[in-house]
Amino acid sequence: MRFETRSHYSSTPLQRDTAPEPRRIQRKEIEVRRYTGKYSVEDYLLQFELTARHNYWTDQEKTSSLGLLCALDGPARGVLAEIDDITSVSYHEVRWALLARFGPADLPAAHEQALQQLQLNHGQNIRELSKEVQRLTRRAYGDLAGRTRNQLMVGFLLRAISDRDAVFYIRDKEPRTLDDVCTLYERFRLLSNPGSQRHPTARVAHIE
Repeated sequence: MRFETRSHYSSTPLQRDTAPEPRRIQRKEIEVRRYTGKYSVEDYLLQFELTARHNYWTDQEKTSSLGLLCALDGPARGVLAEIDDITSVSYHEVRWALLARFGPADLPAAHEQALQQLQLNHGQNIRELSKEVQRLTRRAYGDLAGRTRNQLMVGFLLRAISDRDAVFYIRDKEPRTLDDVCTLYERFRLLSNPGSQRHPTARVAHIE
């Protein structure tokens, strides 16, 4: 009787199936940058998409505790108030809300309304608020420039000051620029509170 023998070194399906698979490279996730609304939303969303692609995120993960919703900060967090249900909102809805509020195609009327609602809060540096006035004015009135836009910005910044005595003092000096308003406001605060410590960044130069 003849028995077939198989070589000890011959390849078998079992041997091929148990061959080690190539190791997958584990990539470290990139942390998402925070967005405050103070620079281009298009540039930020492009960077966010690249980060999400690197991290292999799904659309749901893009809006999770690691994603876009928790990356919003400062004025950009105001977008959350426009979302009815945070738990079920999609990534594309959040993206659209950001573009509608901070993108170049948004309505100038929205920025005009934001200008009218600005308020100088207690303890807030007026120069920080003046930068926000300048940013919103450029978006709401992009066709204006020079003296006309300066006058408009001065009016919006004065409207944001709740202290009527300070506003009267500043208007009497006929400020022409945002810097004039800030300097006059800082001077008024020093005159009305002579015992207070001067802020290190305050400038109280004379204005004719």
